[in-house]
Amino acid sequence: EYFPAIGKILKCFVAPSEESVTFADGRVSVAGTASVKLLYTDEENKLCCYTTATKYTKILPTDVRDETAAVRVTQDVRSVSYRALGPKRVEIKAVLAVKADFFGVAENRVVSSAGGAVQLLGKTAECRSLSCAYYRDFTESEETRVETGGKKLQSVLTVSAVPSVEKTEVISNKIMVRGRNFVTALCAADDGSVGSYEVTVPFSEVLD
Repeated sequence: EYFPAIGKILKCFVAPSEESVTFADGRVSVAGTASVKLLYTDEENKLCCYTTATKYTKILPTDVRDETAAVRVTQDVRSVSYRALGPKRVEIKAVLAVKADFFGVAENRVVSSAGGAVQLLGKTAECRSLSCAYYRDFTESEETRVETGGKKLQSVLTVSAVPSVEKTEVISNKIMVRGRNFVTALCAADDGSVGSYEVTVPFSEVLD
């Protein structure tokens, strides 16, 4: 009630954080908090930010019964949708993916359950002893001209990027990775208004 009324929603960010993981009777229980940040402009076109959080607990049933196995849980945001239901009411729906990796057990399959205020969709994960892993940080850059309606951009308020891997291939004992980064930038213009701009940056990298 103390926040300004919504003029235009610019962007909504959802970030899951893991608080506890338990594994017993073939079930992985994941408890966490989804932090929500809503950026919008009020009726006078001033930038506003509203933050909230939603707690959740989700169960991933598995065929694994070896409770001595080590469990690693990872989470990422698949999609976020939002719409204004009134001057001070917003409906936000987030789809989060939860992946459970088991180490030191025979191969199995893991399927998660879904439902609740924050929906968790499970990835299929093979459960096997981890022998090796490859990590590489790389940088891609792209310059693009955006349509500003005649306004002069003054500063960048925030930038977010969502990577999407489209192809992986093993070539001569090397791993080729190709995909795209979907980048969203919120920028302020010289007249005080705020605009959202998007660009797609392709990437290609070889891991050896």
